[in-house]
This record gives sequence, C-alpha cells and structure tokens, in this order.
Amino acid sequence: MFDRVISTRGAVWQAFDNATISQQGLHANMAKDMRYTNEDIYQIGQDHRAIIWLILLQLLVIPVRIMLDPLIRNPDTVLFALPIALLPLMINLVSLYFIYRLASSLKNTSPWIYLVLGLIPCISLLVLLRLSARAQAALKAHGVAVGLMGAKRADLERLLDESDAEEEE
Repeated sequence: MFDRVISTRGAVWQAFDNATISQQGLHANMAKDMRYTNEDIYQIGQDHRAIIWLILLQLLVIPVRIMLDPLIRNPDTVLFALPIALLPLMINLVSLYFIYRLASSLKNTSPWIYLVLGLIPCISLLVLLRLSARAQAALKAHGVAVGLMGAKRADLERLLDESDAEEEE
C-alpha cells in the first residue's frame, strides 16, 4: 500500500511538472505570436525595468512601515514618521501608472483590470509579478537577454537602432 501512495504522489508531481512546462511553453508561444515591433519591445523592456524596481521598493517599504507604526501612533513623533508612512501609498500610485503602461505595451485587451487589481494592497504586488513574468517572456521570445533587473539597456538600444535601419531601407 505504501508503494501505491508513493507512485500516486509521483504521478501527481509528474502531472504538475507537465502542466508547468506546457504553461511556460504557452506563454512563450503567446509572446512569440504577438506581433511586437522593435519599438514595442523597447517600451516593454523599459516598463519591465520600472516594474522590477517597484517590486523591490514594495518589498523594502513594507518592513519599514511596520517598524514605524509605534512612531506614527505617538503624537510627538507623528510629524517625523508621517512622510515615511505615506511612502507605500506613493509607491503604489507610481506602480499603478506603470502597471497600466506595461499592460498596454503587452497589448493586453483589458489593461484596466490590472489597474483595478493594483489598487488592492497585497494583490498589487502579485499583479506586478504577473506583468513582470509576461514582459520577461515577451522579451526573451524576441531575443532580448533579461537579467535580474530586466533587459540590458544596450540590448534595448540595439533594437531601436535595428528598427531605424529598417526604416531607412
């Protein structure tokens, strides 16, 4: 009976792996099928870099906001802590702008859905991660190397140079 449980567990993990591989292939195929111009890929790369910085900022600001909570509640130190306490709100507003821009650059049919989901505090981080993954797939499908902090500026500039050369011909 124990062998049967192990084989069932193995079958479940195998099915999960196959689904993950097929889902990754689906995203790569969807990104490749989209007819992005070099200017579109350049815009996606720029917005992707901004999204990555916003993800990093959101992850850094959350613990700072938690640590400042006692200072915000104290009337003597509230003026000192208030600008820092409003930092997550400001980052969220900037992220809403880039969420809409990146969703539009990815030629999403309804970028406003991402915008509405971006208004929800913890969900906005998940939206940023989702858009980052889609942008990374689109960039990789078009041969742009994507590193930890996004596409290299030199690769993106090369795309613009290639599109300018094509226009001159």
